[in-house]
Amino acid sequence: MSDVKYHTGFRRLGASIIDGIIFTPLLMLDLWILNQTDNVWIIFAWTAFNASLYYMYSIYFHYKFGRTIGKWVLRIKVLDVSEAKLLTLKQSFLRDSLYLVIQLIGLLYFLILVAKTGDLDIIIMDYRNFIDYSFLCWMALELLTMLTNEKRRAIHDWLAGSVVIVAKSS
Repeated sequence: MSDVKYHTGFRRLGASIIDGIIFTPLLMLDLWILNQTDNVWIIFAWTAFNASLYYMYSIYFHYKFGRTIGKWVLRIKVLDVSEAKLLTLKQSFLRDSLYLVIQLIGLLYFLILVAKTGDLDIIIMDYRNFIDYSFLCWMALELLTMLTNEKRRAIHDWLAGSVVIVAKSS
């Protein structure tokens, strides 16, 4: 029987929801920008900037505190796999590296769509579909991995040498 301190699945989900709520104002700003301009380069620049904000937040908070605000609220913590120390900056970056790769490929795809068509609605729809489906497939693999090992480590935890545990204190 695995240790209860590794049973973090629902807390991780809840933490993701809380972190998503924190970034909701950016979604509103995103919608406002899309309604204010038809300039594809302004939208590309905003999309690249907006996509990077969450990863900067995640990388910084995991490195500095071992948790995002959502993880802090739900009392879970990300540690080095030794469970004796917080993540290094490199480990924190590695935890989000595949999400960053998907975003970079998505932005490259955005540029390819700009070259292929001038229709901004098609560009945005195709870009978002690419990102959404890629993340959905990746999250399914992460979940499958997390459910098949004793410490509930997802692929990004294996890449970074990290583990998520129930924190003893806030």
